[in-house]
Amino acid sequence: MPLPTKNLNWHSILRPLYGGVYFANGRLTKESGEKLLAGNGADAIVYGMKFLANPDLPERFSRNAELNVPDHPTFHTLGKRGYIDY
Repeated sequence: MPLPTKNLNWHSILRPLYGGVYFANGRLTKESGEKLLAGNGADAIVYGMKFLANPDLPERFSRNAELNVPDHPTFHTLGKRGYIDY
């Protein structure tokens, strides 16, 4: 029987099993990333898609500014669209 993956907190399972520096990702928000760090659930947070859509992500987080929505079809294409035109 496969494990249910929806709403499963993988970080709470993996963190105790890994003795090194733990980087968490997985569609975390600013708030959920801060909560994970504050609860020692991770050593660092990785924001992949959010950074693609918001190259100034740390500044936007610090100002609680609105975020651009990632344009998924442009992630793996040739050319500049999607990487430098946000």
